[in-house]
Amino acid sequence: MKYERGGKLINFLEISFKGGVDDPKEKEFHKRLASYFNVSLSSKDHGIKFYPDQNTIFENLNDYITVFRSYALDILEEYDFKNKYIITEVAFQKDLKKILSLKNIKTTAKTEPEKKENTLAPMILNQILYGPPGTGKTFNTINKAIAIVESSDEKELANMHRKDLKKKFDDYLITDWESPKGQIAFITFHQSMSYEDFIEGIKPEMKGKELNYDIAEGIFKSICSVAKSNWLDAKAAKNVVSFDAAFSEFVEEWEDNKNMSFKMKTEGKDFTIIGFTKSSIQFRKSNGSTGHTLSINSLRDYFYDNRVLNLTGVGIYYPPILEKLKGYKVSEQSDKRQKNYVLIIDEINRGNVSQIFGELITLIEESKRLGQDEALEVTLPYSKDVFGVPPNLYIIGTMNTADRSIEALDTALRRRFSFTELLPEPKLISPSAMVCRLFWEHKDDDWGSKKYKPKETELFSFLGVSDTMEAEKEGIWETMKKDKIISDLTYFDKYEFTGYNLEAILSTINKRIEVLSDRDHTIGHSYFINITTETALKATFKNCIVPLLQEYFYNDYEKIGWVLGEGFFEEVKHNKEIAVFTKFFNTAKPEVIAQYRFKDFETLDIYEAIQILLGAKKQVQINVPNEGE
Repeated sequence: MKYERGGKLINFLEISFKGGVDDPKEKEFHKRLASYFNVSLSSKDHGIKFYPDQNTIFENLNDYITVFRSYALDILEEYDFKNKYIITEVAFQKDLKKILSLKNIKTTAKTEPEKKENTLAPMILNQILYGPPGTGKTFNTINKAIAIVESSDEKELANMHRKDLKKKFDDYLITDWESPKGQIAFITFHQSMSYEDFIEGIKPEMKGKELNYDIAEGIFKSICSVAKSNWLDAKAAKNVVSFDAAFSEFVEEWEDNKNMSFKMKTEGKDFTIIGFTKSSIQFRKSNGSTGHTLSINSLRDYFYDNRVLNLTGVGIYYPPILEKLKGYKVSEQSDKRQKNYVLIIDEINRGNVSQIFGELITLIEESKRLGQDEALEVTLPYSKDVFGVPPNLYIIGTMNTADRSIEALDTALRRRFSFTELLPEPKLISPSAMVCRLFWEHKDDDWGSKKYKPKETELFSFLGVSDTMEAEKEGIWETMKKDKIISDLTYFDKYEFTGYNLEAILSTINKRIEVLSDRDHTIGHSYFINITTETALKATFKNCIVPLLQEYFYNDYEKIGWVLGEGFFEEVKHNKEIAVFTKFFNTAKPEVIAQYRFKDFETLDIYEAIQILLGAKKQVQINVPNEGE
């Protein structure tokens, strides 16, 4: 890492042994290092590989420390060169003092903010994103999950195109629990979700013509197993094969020899492996009896000496398999870095959290995670596996405050999660924001291309783009490309738009809802974010906005009318002559109450209705008391 002229910081991997290296083994060390990290060496035995993103300095530095340096130390130990390349802590501190005294480096208040700016904020183990519907809670879980998995800054991801982010998210998504790929799992809670679905339960399964009942893992137990295995691998010595790698070889070997049997040390008999399920090994005893299983999770714990093996009952069948697993060799390409895993629980408040998590709600606390001083493990009721939550598993939940407020949540859940509120952001649907997104979405298309031009014409007509902006758009796009700040949506704020202003529409609606109800029942910007035509705007009001308001105000059309304005309504006219009432003592005829209904959206003049909504035609001022009055 160094500075070029002009103060620009560049960071790269450099491997060089062009002089002073005569030992063939030492040369081989450098060549292996270069080969492993794809660093091309010149004829003079020198090579440089620049990091692809020069702005993610701390990511690159973390990659160097955890990957490059770790691999280099392994090879140095293999060739017994550690003493030549590594100095002791005492020697390092002495050298550091000399350097500091020579440079006379002082820590000033001026540099403090820079350190804070560039330092990654600590990641939250358990968090919930909450807010009204349509505020992008599920949308934001993608950014947060990727930032956790890559140990990167979420702000940096804001400058990535959404399609690229979604592709990256899909690459990290776990689609096969038997595969080592993937670090993110996604689930949506609902009212019928149970402990048996989420943790583990007994599920029926047809095997041929027979109905069997097996213990099936839920998504939480599955991702905990994967994360725990990685965490244990990262803690284990570098020369020890990982459990997952050894177990995969074990299964492959069994596929080639399905009569694989093991000698019993204690009884002098043998047993035969007859199959595998997701969570267990099935075996047949020497007397021919079947239906016996060994837990893979327990086997993993014994493999890493994480639990004491009890040589009674089924415990006597584990040692021969453990010996087999530990006999497999470490692959040179094996990746033993600790990874972060993420479980996203959408609509977490729709399920009965106490029932779904059961006794495991305590285990997700940071202090109760595996490896902590107060770590807790429990025995699961069905499999009898000893279970704990690893420290490298992160949980992100989302909840809709229109369904239930935070105060109504289970106290146990509230105490163990950090909460982040997401409110409507009308600025994201401003005319300028909509144009900026269109330009970035078609960054590789020509102005006149069939793929781009129709969309521009449609949007510009909807927004009422001025001739001035039309003439200057290409120059502004050049500035946008140069700046490379995708999250900046203000480039066209200075221009006047004469068409629909979705930002103004949403802001007006939400101000009125807050007065009549509360901000938990406001409407999110995502309902409007893809609207580019009058037809789409009308459909959004008909299918999304109106049903929401009917739910919020229990079909109180007067309140809905105060929010939307009379442009969306028509009065129901009653013919008094048709309604003939019976006589009721000496009372007068009943008073006819005014009634209203929505206009037919097929014939609704949406432009006229929006003008009334925004107060361009008629407006009524009401006095809202201040807090405390």
